[in-house]
Amino acid sequence: MSVVAAPSLAQETARATETEGAQLEEIIVQARRRAESIQDTPVAVSAINRAMLEQRFANTLADLQGVAPNVVLDAGGAFGQAAYFAIRGISYQDVESSFDPAIGVTIDGVFIGRNIGSLTDFFDIEQVEILRGPQGTLFGRNTIGGTINVRTARPSGLEAYKAIVTYGNEGTLNLRASADLPLIDGKLAARISALSLSSDGFWRNEFTPQPTDASFTDVTAVRASLRYTPTADWTIDLIVDHTSDRSGTQGFIPAHSTTPLSCSPALSAADCAIAQQAIPQAQQSVFAALALGAGVPIAEVDRFTSGLNPYVTKPDGQFRQNIESSGAVLDVTWDTDIGTLRSITGWRMKSKRPPAVC
Repeated sequence: MSVVAAPSLAQETARATETEGAQLEEIIVQARRRAESIQDTPVAVSAINRAMLEQRFANTLADLQGVAPNVVLDAGGAFGQAAYFAIRGISYQDVESSFDPAIGVTIDGVFIGRNIGSLTDFFDIEQVEILRGPQGTLFGRNTIGGTINVRTARPSGLEAYKAIVTYGNEGTLNLRASADLPLIDGKLAARISALSLSSDGFWRNEFTPQPTDASFTDVTAVRASLRYTPTADWTIDLIVDHTSDRSGTQGFIPAHSTTPLSCSPALSAADCAIAQQAIPQAQQSVFAALALGAGVPIAEVDRFTSGLNPYVTKPDGQFRQNIESSGAVLDVTWDTDIGTLRSITGWRMKSKRPPAVC
């Protein structure tokens, strides 16, 4: 169990304890699928609330790298929304739909069944909980390494508007907006959120005579939620969302290699020598880079000694991924005298196509 004393990590609640003028806010998590204090939860969990997400300018789960011990959060190469996560040494780095991930990701209580799309884009998120260790009892079989539980913001019943605009170099322009709207006082409220991420990327593709942008960003997303409270005992939340990702694939950067290109055992020694001489050692290092994994970390591998520009890539085209994701969640809670009954019904559709030339 991880307990961080920084106020930015604390879930805002009405309950607080004042001791000699100091105020300690209680951290509420749902690591056991029910709201309880993190100090009463017998699970190794780290909680990151909305304030900390905004302070870190977190766009995806990969931007939370380093906030929890024994946790590695990274993005895939060909598919930017593929999650390459590792918790306590257990990882999963595949994009095939026929395999189950070892690290579970849930959004509003609904499990994301495949790796593609698990690296969700952050907008209007209430809290992220990183649970370390097997969580199969409550979250299913695909959580042997751990679970990342994402909770989106729900309608508050108070009218409020918020917009965040981020502008940077390389054509970076990120827009986030949300509106909280009371529809029927004390009964029905709505919340609408939208996200737009665009950037030219930090890599240049110099394969063609006219250099083009590589690993650019082109993401749009929208979410709408309704909260209906017919009585004090009932809370009904309906959440629908859609995300479209047309971003470029990550740049593959050659890293310097100190070993020659390996040859197939079926190839004769003479033919192997010819192949090794025909391909410069700097180009042979492409295979070593692929062995390290796809994505941004490749640009950091020995870039000062390789003699190659770490931000120049030369694939034979400009590739764009095509990912569409839609979902709906119906969350019903009924407080009774003997306890609380909760039903979560979810639907999730994901469409992905292999990266295509723009």
